[in-house]
Order: sequence, then structure tokens, then C-alpha cells
Amino acid sequence: MNNITIESIIYEEKRLWEIPLARKYKFINNIEEVTKLIEEGKLLNFEVKDNYKPSEKTANYLDVFALQNNIIINYTDDLHNIAYSNLFPTFINTSFFSKYHHIIKEAFIKYIKNSDNTFYTINKYIFSDEIFDILIEKNNVTLYFEDIDLTSDQIKKLQDKFINSYLKKDGENKKISSKYIFGIYTKDKLEEMDNLTLFINDLEENEISHFRYLKDNTLIEIITSNKIGLEEESMALLQKKLKEINALNKKFTIKFDVNKRSIYNKYFNNLELNNLDIIIKNDLYEYPKDEFVKEEEKLNNFVKNIKNSSLSPFEKFIAVYNIVKNIKPYRENEEDKNQARYLRYILNNDYIVCVGYAKLLVELLDKVGINATRYSVNVDVSYDDGFTVEERVVELLGHARVIVNMDDDKYNIHGLYLSDPTWDNNLEKNLFNNALIPFDSMQRNISMFSYGEYNPILDIHNFDEYNEQVNYLLKREIKGINKYSYNKNQLFSKNLINSYKAIAERILSTISCDPKFNYFMKKLSTCNVEKNYIDFYTELGHYLLTRINKKFNENVFFEANKEILKNLDLTHDEMKKVNEINKNIEEDFYKRDIKHFPYEIPNDNKFNLEDKKIL
Repeated sequence: MNNITIESIIYEEKRLWEIPLARKYKFINNIEEVTKLIEEGKLLNFEVKDNYKPSEKTANYLDVFALQNNIIINYTDDLHNIAYSNLFPTFINTSFFSKYHHIIKEAFIKYIKNSDNTFYTINKYIFSDEIFDILIEKNNVTLYFEDIDLTSDQIKKLQDKFINSYLKKDGENKKISSKYIFGIYTKDKLEEMDNLTLFINDLEENEISHFRYLKDNTLIEIITSNKIGLEEESMALLQKKLKEINALNKKFTIKFDVNKRSIYNKYFNNLELNNLDIIIKNDLYEYPKDEFVKEEEKLNNFVKNIKNSSLSPFEKFIAVYNIVKNIKPYRENEEDKNQARYLRYILNNDYIVCVGYAKLLVELLDKVGINATRYSVNVDVSYDDGFTVEERVVELLGHARVIVNMDDDKYNIHGLYLSDPTWDNNLEKNLFNNALIPFDSMQRNISMFSYGEYNPILDIHNFDEYNEQVNYLLKREIKGINKYSYNKNQLFSKNLINSYKAIAERILSTISCDPKFNYFMKKLSTCNVEKNYIDFYTELGHYLLTRINKKFNENVFFEANKEILKNLDLTHDEMKKVNEINKNIEEDFYKRDIKHFPYEIPNDNKFNLEDKKIL
């Protein structure tokens, strides 16, 4: 099994006071200076820690440095008891703190009593009931408790006083209480508002009972999560919270975004919310719920027979593809380009372009149980005007396609494929040249070459190609950062943890319709050190090779269409065209020019295009 490997790094020890990175630190060895700094409010954030080992969880920039360089950093010793900085975390030697912790706590108590600050961070080393009681008496303050187990009584006191307070554990902040009821709004402010905008997490972190402060008929807009893979989680949470809001017996208008309609239908189709008027934002349009339901009925009618049939997944795909590519001719609206791109319009007018075909295909496939996602690429349209290779200049325009997850045992088709109903739109003939095509076809079409603007990771056939493509993506990610060096035989640079994550998220966003998408998203969320990312990329690469560029015989189109004719009660004019397929599909299957891109990429091209091969 191929593995992603990196250059080995020599393991060594470094002392904080010897590395240039720590020049902002001052070393202190007497308790008197420490207490003076605390009482003056200058030494408030510290850790009792002697060193950092790379196997530990990172907590600060020095830890990250040690982790990336695979070294131990000694922060303190008997001659350097306190590493003090007014910019970065201070470190106190374990033995020194054990000897003087009572004096240190007393200094903090004196500081807190005399301070009129509005922000306090309290860590586990100095926390006590006495310090808590002093803080709870202060007004208009924000408190951060770090790794402290507050009692239920202490939490109730914070909430009753509406003090801004947070508990930080394992690097995450959890709100305990707030003078702000929702977001940045206080109780008094809520009582006078006519509309309110909240994030979905605000519903999770605040008491829903606080909505009682709002006036009847307040418009509440809820921003749901649009992060790939989290939409269903957002809709499930929203469903739960809207039930609680409805139970308050107050009249509100609730507005929220819906990306995937099937997820909305799953959680809201049969939900009774008699006190709430729902407005749904989808595809750049705001629908009253009744209007959204009518549009859903229109979409459902396109595929009702297909959805309820005994057709296999591939046969259902072909039936849906037939509807979309034949719905009407390609036509732009130059006065209002939205008219040809959004479902709200294309279902009711004579316009449609590639974005519209792609959106409609994704929506209808979703309704018959096939996962797909829209995919943006660049098209070279310079051939459209009939220029020769020597005369033409590359002209790239955006183009919308679809990535389809196809798993069909009957036809033995398993994998991810590109689909382009725009390029098969022909009301005179039923073309299927671009129904399901492998990703390596992207570069072989005479007018289709994306130069690295598309995601090249999907054009792979073996692990070496995958290695090279990931290296290419990494190189693009950090282009222009001259302080890093690259080696063709070393896939990753040791200082690029953030780039690992960014590239991984980019790849996963492309395959979001794949059945293992959520598995890899969850695995990625656990990565925090270089080895985790290397293991992640290795596993992902081997999995992609089982899903990408899997060829199949084009004769399956004939077989699938025969099954569609036998099993479907055709009620749409568009679907009736399937009768003509067997007459012309064979002669038209290869009609489109498919050959290698016909010239070398010029170095002085006005688009500053670059070869995707590693130098």
C-alpha cells in the first residue's frame, strides 16, 4: 500500500531562553517581583509548566513551534523559574509555584479587589471561592474561566446577575451567561425591536424563553450553517428550537436559509407551527412557506413516476437527465441574467443556461435518491468563433457542471462522475455524450481545459498521480510565501498545518455527494498534528482511487433507456423524447470533438496560466 511520507526530522531539545523565537521573554527568580507584577495587573495569564513535548496537545505558539519542529522546549528550570512576557503566555516553574502558590493567590485577590477592569481571565491555578465571590459583585464585566469546574450554584449566580461569562475547556469557549440575551442584544433592547437576526448557534447557546421579551409579530431571521456537511445538523437543531419558540404562544415571523430542499422537507414537511409564519430563503429568493410548497409540488411532478418506479439508480439518473437536458433550449436573458439561472425563474419562463440546468439536475436527482452537487469549472470558448490554433487567444468563461455519485449494482457502475446536461441540450436529438463522464475527460475536450482553476485531484489513476496532485495543490495554496522551501520528493512542508486543512476541505467539498464524505469530514476534524494529516491524505487517496475515473461501456445507455420505456408511464412531453433515443444515440455518441488540447500553454498568456505539473 502506498503511503504519503515526509522527510525525517532530527529530534532535539531546546531551551526557551536560547531560541530567537522567545526574545520577548524576561526571566524572574524572586517572588517579590512576581507579586508586584500581579498587583499591577501585568502578570495575569500564566501556565504552570516546565516544558512541552510534541506528543502533547498544542496550547500556544511555542507549542506549535515545538510540534512542527519535533523538539522539546524547556520553558523553565531552577535557574529560570518564571518566563515572563507581557505579550505571550507566562510560564511558572512547577516547583516554584508549589512553594509560593498561596502568595500568588493573595496577590491576585488584591489585584481583583482594587481593579476596575471590565475583563478578567481566571485560570485553574489561582481560582478560589473567595475570588469568585469578589468577581460576582462586579458590574458590567466579562469573565473567562479556564479549565475550572464551576458548581451549579456558581453558574446560577452568574446567570441571575446577567454577567458575561465563559468557560474555556479543551480550547473551546462555552457561554455560561450573558447580559446579552441574544447576540449583542440586552433584555431592554429586545423589548423595543421589530426584527432580530441570529445565528443558529445563538439558539443553541441561549434560553429560548428569552423570546418572551420580543413583541408579537417580530421578524426573526436565523442564519443557518452553510458549511458543507453541517446542513442537516442545522435543520435538526432548528426544528427542535422552532417547536420551543412556537410553544411560547407568541406570534413571530421566522426567516431562514434552505440549501438542500430534501433536508428541509425531512424536518419541516409535517411540522405544525401554528404561531409562526415561515419564510424560506432559497436560491436567491424568499418564499412564504405556501409558495415554497407549491414550487416543491412542481418539482416533484417532474419525477413522481421515476421516484415511485422500480428502476435502478442508473436508470433513474438517465430518466431525470432526459428531463433536464430537454426541458427547453439554452437561452440567456441579457437584461436579467438571474432569469436563466435560478429555479424560481427557469420553471416559469423561456430562459435557461448552464447554471440553471445544473441546479435543476441536482434538485431532481435529490428527489429520486441520487446524491449530486454543482461544480464550477472554466471553459475555453475561443474555438466558438472558428479561429485556428495559430490565430486564437485563450478565453476562459465560467461553466456549471454536476458531480454525480452513482452506485448501481445492476450495471456495475460505482463512483463519482461528471454530468453536463448543458452540452447535451438538443431538442432535435437525444445526446448522452456528457451524461456520466470520468474526470479525466475534462482535459481531452477541444473546448474544455481549466488549467488548474478546476480541482485536479479528481483527475488521477494511481497513487503517484495523487501524490503529485496534492503537492500541486499545496504549492498553489502557499504560492508567494518565499520563506518555505519545497522538495519534489517531500510532499508536505513541516510548517503548513493550516494549508493541510485548507486543501483537505477543498478536496472534500468537491466530493460532498460521496457516501463517505461525512466519514472523512469527521476524520479531518480530529487532525491536529502532521502525522494525522499524512494518515488522512493517505487514506483519502486510496479511497478516491476506488471512486474516480471508472470507465463503463456506453451500451448501458441503450439498456437503461429500454428499461425506462418499459417501466415508466410517460406523462411529460419532454420524457416522450426517450422514444427517439434508440434511433440516434449510437450515431451521436461520439459526435462531439474529443481530443487532446491542441497546443502548448504559452508562458506569456494574458491569464498567467501555469502547467499543473510539479517542476
